[in-house]
Amino acid sequence: MRREHLLCLALVVVTALVYGQVVGFEFVNFDDPGYVIDNPQVTGGVSAENIGWAFTSGYQANWHPATWLSLMLDAQLFGLNPAGYHATNLLLHVLNTVLLFWVLRRMTAAMWPSALVAALFALHPLHVESVAWVTERKDVLSLFWGLLSVWAYVAYCGSGRRSRYVLAAVCLAIGLMAKPLLITLPFVFLLLDYWPLDRVARQRATALLLEKVPFFLLVVASSVATYLAQSRQGAVAEDAVVSFALRLANAVVSYVRYLGKMFWPQDLSILYAHPNMPGGTPWAAWQVIGAALLLVAVSWLVWRYRQHRFLTVGWLLYLGTLVPMIGIVQVGTQAMADRYTYLPLIGIFVAIAWGGAAMVPRVDTGGRRQKPRKKPPGRTPLLGKVLAAVAVLALVVYAGVTRQQTRVWRDSLTLGFHAVAAGPTSPKIHYNLGLALSQAGRYDEAVPHYRDALRLKPDHAKAHNNLGKNLFQLGRHEEAIASCRRAIHIDPEFALAYVNLSAVLAAVNRLDDAIEARRAVARLEPDNAENHNNLGGLLAMTGHFDPAIDHFRRALALQPDFPQARRNLEQALALLQRDENKP
Repeated sequence: MRREHLLCLALVVVTALVYGQVVGFEFVNFDDPGYVIDNPQVTGGVSAENIGWAFTSGYQANWHPATWLSLMLDAQLFGLNPAGYHATNLLLHVLNTVLLFWVLRRMTAAMWPSALVAALFALHPLHVESVAWVTERKDVLSLFWGLLSVWAYVAYCGSGRRSRYVLAAVCLAIGLMAKPLLITLPFVFLLLDYWPLDRVARQRATALLLEKVPFFLLVVASSVATYLAQSRQGAVAEDAVVSFALRLANAVVSYVRYLGKMFWPQDLSILYAHPNMPGGTPWAAWQVIGAALLLVAVSWLVWRYRQHRFLTVGWLLYLGTLVPMIGIVQVGTQAMADRYTYLPLIGIFVAIAWGGAAMVPRVDTGGRRQKPRKKPPGRTPLLGKVLAAVAVLALVVYAGVTRQQTRVWRDSLTLGFHAVAAGPTSPKIHYNLGLALSQAGRYDEAVPHYRDALRLKPDHAKAHNNLGKNLFQLGRHEEAIASCRRAIHIDPEFALAYVNLSAVLAAVNRLDDAIEARRAVARLEPDNAENHNNLGGLLAMTGHFDPAIDHFRRALALQPDFPQARRNLEQALALLQRDENKP
């Protein structure tokens, strides 16, 4: 067996050992309900109707039909068993690792630097989020198609065959339909033309640019579709929320924070609070200026040593592929996210791997190797061994940290407690942890987290509502009523808050008020069979049998197989007949 195949096998085995635990994990309450659990189009599996929905929907503030189709296929195969979804994510990550190795090996002919980049990609803790989170199927799926596109592009450059060019475009289009992670890929192709393909020296720049036009057209179409989907769902923050200057400052700092977490992956969190949103701490001027100076200094060093073209390509790949996700266009409330590094860190890994190889003579870096006449100062066989040992040590450490970080994603409670400990927190972190505690029946522990969410975001209607629901479970009825009414005041069309308010009012025997709350639900959700049944029950309790019967019948018309509504109707009819037969 060739060494390359042994290296691939080692990459597969190690990655599977580190991440294999995910197949025993649950879904988490960060976006997984919307993407899978509570999404009837996904849980319904693959069908003509659901496929049409995937291509026309901007649900979850994104247009990514390939991701929806992938999740639908999982639902078709595994139902709602999270093990299957996690296994698919892991499989895609393993395939991405192997593809990355072979793409680099094919472009550069450098085996060991390619293997190091692939190993760093496979085992770095910043990539845990993309692999262990079912919702981030879009990351691993998009990059899978992106790497296939690069493979086809490299094949086209080597053979000139148009079929390979078309294949590269098709793979890019599918990858963009999984996530707009790849909108910078045409620029990546231009970087690859510079190094390692070295096409810039053989072809005119205008020809290389014109060659990329179809790829850019795909990117433009994907960008427009994504922006429309996000803006229509209110996911894009306007200048009134976060000004351009503040977004730019956060972007500069985030570039450096990502580098810091790459070298020292500590306090990783599912959500890093934006400095200018609830839960965030505004950046000081010295932090922004310091980060900008550091980026300028590194860029100058890359320019200073531009004869090492892998440094230029690696650094520009990192800076460029992060642009769509760096927050210039602010989507969501996060300042940064670990998942955003899934593609960009490849650039830094390339610079590190080829930089280390360039320090050692006779190491295969993919270029023309010549035996030096004299041994340069500091370039000794010992240096090569030291660098190899450092690389292995780094991989072992990263693998250990990644395995530990992966356990954080076991369930919503584990993830929430870790996010709170990693800090600084945000309203969403506290709200989701409160929700997980509530679902576990730990109402007394959930209440403080809902209050923390409200401390950071006082107009959080869902937090007020869930706080009221938990207070009700703890027997604190008046506080529960006040919380539910506050949720309704913030959002007068919040049907679930009326439901919870009605339940508390009924518990303290304020039936007329409970009926009015249920009537509000009926106005907001006229086709809610359960609400009609419950409203009928309250009306029957107060002796209003005629309207109660109307609501029971309405519930059965909406849901014929509703046994409780049928029993209630029969009992109400019997009671009404009894009252009518009284002398």
